[in-house]
Amino acid sequence: MGERAIEQGAEGDRIDGIAERVDGIAEPAVRRHVPRLIVEVDELPRTRSGKLVELAVGDVVNGREVRHIEAVADLEALWAVRDAVGAGSNSNR
Repeated sequence: MGERAIEQGAEGDRIDGIAERVDGIAEPAVRRHVPRLIVEVDELPRTRSGKLVELAVGDVVNGREVRHIEAVADLEALWAVRDAVGAGSNSNR
């Protein structure tokens, strides 16, 4: 089984509990469907219509320039995700 990193925040015990549950489903699941990193943020970034901006989150997590950044309603939530995973600077900011 591959190694898994857990970001410890102020609610570290809660994150550990999530990690234990993920480990419980990881055995029967294909490893690529199991997150390598679990972080806690105050708010998930959304569009102006309230939809989650999954592509933008994927971009910041992987250190890429965010596509369609104009659709993100709260950029601070997006940058909080980036900072939580330690993905470095983003050229959009």
